Amino acid sequence: MRINSELPNQLLPYNNDLNEYDFVLYHLYISNEKYREYYLNQRKEHPNRLMILDNSAYEFFIKGEVLNKELYVDVINELKPNIYILPDSLMDFEKTIRDTKDFLDRFRHKVGLSKPMAVVQGDSVGELSAC
Repeated sequence: MRINSELPNQLLPYNNDLNEYDFVLYHLYISNEKYREYYLNQRKEHPNRLMILDNSAYEFFIKGEVLNKELYVDVINELKPNIYILPDSLMDFEKTIRDTKDFLDRFRHKVGLSKPMAVVQGDSVGELSAC
């Protein structure tokens, strides 16, 4: 088990002391220059450190927005995380399956060596199990 917590910009300099891997939030990466620069530098300075890029599905859901898949691919290629979270839609099993398949069909060959990670979604135990 590895430990990680989200940190505000002011605490990013302590990231390596507090977290055992990097968990990068896509919505902050594209909207916050300080956050973006920190993680780009982190990748260069610590290329063997585990890095996961989250697609910010929750943040987009609460704002009523959707993931820009083309821009997400650009960020994956720029940051080169070990793992990126595939598109998912909170509590929506069918849309998550469709979006995951669509993303893999259209973009998997465009993301270099980063590995995809799927997330299960649904609004019942049955849907979560099926997902």
